[in-house]
Amino acid sequence: SLNSFEIWSGGSDGRIWNYKNGNWSENYKFSLNTTTDITFQTICALNSNNILAAGKYYIGADYWGIILSYNGNTWKQLNIDQIRTGFSYIKNSNNNKIYLLGLTTEQTTESRYQFYEYDGSILKEIYSGSQSNNAENGRLLQLGSKTYFIIGYDFYNYNGQTFIKIGRLSDDQRFLNAGIGRNEKDIFLGMRDGIAHYNGENTIYLYRTTENIFVRKGILFEKEVFFLGRDINGNNLIFHGKLNE
Repeated sequence: SLNSFEIWSGGSDGRIWNYKNGNWSENYKFSLNTTTDITFQTICALNSNNILAAGKYYIGADYWGIILSYNGNTWKQLNIDQIRTGFSYIKNSNNNKIYLLGLTTEQTTESRYQFYEYDGSILKEIYSGSQSNNAENGRLLQLGSKTYFIIGYDFYNYNGQTFIKIGRLSDDQRFLNAGIGRNEKDIFLGMRDGIAHYNGENTIYLYRTTENIFVRKGILFEKEVFFLGRDINGNNLIFHGKLNE
């Protein structure tokens, strides 16, 4: 998670890291009843005095979702129901709501993902879908200050009661159900073999590779874009795009 002056990053063993003044440092280490098998996978910085970190913790072979909040001085665990999921993404929307993506992975039954809405006091599930092979899959999509929802190949707005389809991002099975964008007609898509762009009507490749890669994260600037990917050997890759003058 990024703001104007700092970078916050979650980690394993209940650790949260902070980048400031050119240096990384461990800001906090959380333990729960002596349990340190805790991973924070996503952080949302609303401002320097209001930060949320989410992930999961293990008790034996089972795991549960966890959310921490930071007020500028101290971290504390939010009081939420025990949910068998691992929070992997958290976004702040312009309706004063926080949205989270949870993933539940099973070995013998169908794995699923969930969308959650948090209003500052109550966390509620608003959608659940399959993440099995050839199924719809899902992801949060941040466009400016508003959070949208990728379900399968389409993306949706949520009005508090129902999901309203905005458009179809791709028909290609290489689409990784991941994207970043500025608005509903300017969305970059992570593909299994490159990066594509959706303009509100059509989707075209901007960059293509000859091997399998996985592009799921990125950051946008006015005239430049950066994407983080990984190849099949586990090597991290950074892609840079620049607007033609």
